Formats: sequence, C-alpha cells, structure tokens
Amino acid sequence: MTSCITASVELATLDRKDITFIPQSQILARAEVELRFPVTIADPATGWIGPKDLIPDAVFGLRYRTANGDRFRFFAVEADRATEPTTSSNWNRKSFERNLLQYDAYVAGGAYREHLGLTAPLLVLHVLSDAKRMERMVARHGNLQTMQKRRK
Repeated sequence: MTSCITASVELATLDRKDITFIPQSQILARAEVELRFPVTIADPATGWIGPKDLIPDAVFGLRYRTANGDRFRFFAVEADRATEPTTSSNWNRKSFERNLLQYDAYVAGGAYREHLGLTAPLLVLHVLSDAKRMERMVARHGNLQTMQKRRK
C-alpha cells in the first residue's frame, strides 16, 4: 500500500516540468540517518512519559520550481491497513492515539528538522482504508487536543 501511494505521487510528477519527486532514499542519504526516530510522548491514560520510536511508513519530498526559485515540501506517509486500534491499554502497541502523539512531537515540535536535515515544512499524509476509520482517527485527534489544552 505504501509503495502504491508513493509511486502514485511520483508518477503524477513525471508529467510536470515544475515538480520533481524526491525519494525517501535521497532524503535519508543526505541526512545520513535511518527512518526510525525516538520521540518523547506522554500516555494520556497513565501519565507515563518516555521515548517511543516513530517509524513512518515512508517519507518523500516535492521540489516546486517557481518564478521566485525552488520551493520544497516533505511528507511522512502513514498507510492505514486497518490493523491498529484507535487506542490500546498496551502502550507498546501502535495505535491511532500513540501515532498522533508521536507525530505531534515530531512535526509540531520540529524534531523532523534536525532528524532529516530539513528546513522546509513536513506534513503527515494519512491514507486510511475506509471512511469509518478516518472518522475515528479525526475524533481521537480532537479528544487528544482537548486533553492537552486542559493540562496547560
């Protein structure tokens, strides 16, 4: 599924002279890193705080040629194959909740800039298997934001 997602984006860029696909291999080689990156997160249920490795399914970039020079945007891909629960009492099991918290630390916290050596923005591209799973993920994201605001 991940290969289909990134291949679809890359194929779409081949018809355009103003956009170039930047593959994961090039991003990781340039930064001299592997894809795995530990982020510190807090379990909302127990309050446990500690590191959990974030491993995106893929990363890629797009280079846009404009009249004002080149612009870049990068993406972390999460391909949902309906194998993860929304939440899990086992914090070691990947879930929507844990994944959202990890990406919040990685992207909103700016850790991706140092990890991948990027100055351009990084977006998380979630591709979900069906509309119901998307609704559950969006609802869980809203619940997490509410809990985080209450703690502040």
